[in-house]
Amino acid sequence: MKKKIVDTTTYKIFLLLYFSLAIFFPIGLYALLSGPTKWIAEAALKNSWAENTEKVIQRFTIIGLVILSLFLARLIQHYFSKKGSKIIKWSIFVFLTAVFLSSVYVFSFKPEYFISLSGNEMKIQSQTMNTSNGVNIEFVFGAYPSLIELKRLKTVGYAGVVSLLNEIVVPAEPELIKQEEANAKLAGIELIRIPMLPWVSGNNTSIEQIRQLAKTKQGKYFVHCYLGRDRVNVFRKIVRDMGAKNTSLLADNARHIDELKRFERGAYFKLKNQIYLTPFPTDDEFFGYFINGQIGTVVSLLNPADKEDTVWIAREEKILSRYGVQYVNIPVVSKDDKVNIQRVKDSLGKLKKPLVIHKYSSSDPIYNELISIINK
Repeated sequence: MKKKIVDTTTYKIFLLLYFSLAIFFPIGLYALLSGPTKWIAEAALKNSWAENTEKVIQRFTIIGLVILSLFLARLIQHYFSKKGSKIIKWSIFVFLTAVFLSSVYVFSFKPEYFISLSGNEMKIQSQTMNTSNGVNIEFVFGAYPSLIELKRLKTVGYAGVVSLLNEIVVPAEPELIKQEEANAKLAGIELIRIPMLPWVSGNNTSIEQIRQLAKTKQGKYFVHCYLGRDRVNVFRKIVRDMGAKNTSLLADNARHIDELKRFERGAYFKLKNQIYLTPFPTDDEFFGYFINGQIGTVVSLLNPADKEDTVWIAREEKILSRYGVQYVNIPVVSKDDKVNIQRVKDSLGKLKKPLVIHKYSSSDPIYNELISIINK
């Protein structure tokens, strides 16, 4: 009898957890792409909500979706525990499983649907530059292309496609890489793979490959990552720094600090003359907002004489130099460090904008001092 009770309890728990996941994933995906989560983000941007307002509403939305999923899962699980038609029960199970697996499949392996629903279609933008042989090479940027799009690129005279997808980014990109390789052969267009990670580390080889490509190739190339956003914008910045012309790095698809309500390590402050006070950025914030061509200079106020600060200084200097972003270190020990605070103020007119100034945390008293001085 005890064994039967245990087995029954385990069965109920399994059903509750499985149905919760099978319901939450497709509902959550819809909410993210074209439902409440997207509506809230758009409303926040349009109406300039306070930094915590969107965050609180989004959290309540997610909690609400979780509660809804658990409630529906509990109703279904309760029905399964009662006597009833096995055909109906199996039909419900198969239907929910099909919806769940379809959602996972679309999310992972059908980027065209994901891109379309999320509203991340990229307006075509290009960069043109001279190679070392004096021949023009042009890069056109966008999101992951379908077979039809690859055939169109071949028809209109593109020399090739440059893919920044990386096998390490699972589950979607390994399968997309295989699919694109097969599609490129069918379209008869050259596919050049330069795997880039969607974060700051591990891209040294990729950066060098991009530079060599820009120096040695000729013709017109379509460059893409998954959604045509972060990695594409890093590529654009690299070739721009090499002399590429006819490009706007303030593209509609490029992420900018102004879109953020706050950084992961705290709030940020937008001051006059395109100056921002921020906390020390995370890897994702570095890649999405600092090294994609949106920031001209980063001024670090961390102190190289402080052992804890030296780790962060070395890390940031390495990242920014790798991606060609100007970096300046002016150590400001405290809000009473008037000499170095004045050095910061004097440097603002000489450094390339937009400009970011930071310590580790934006709760540092130095920030209030800088805000009052810079905004005078």
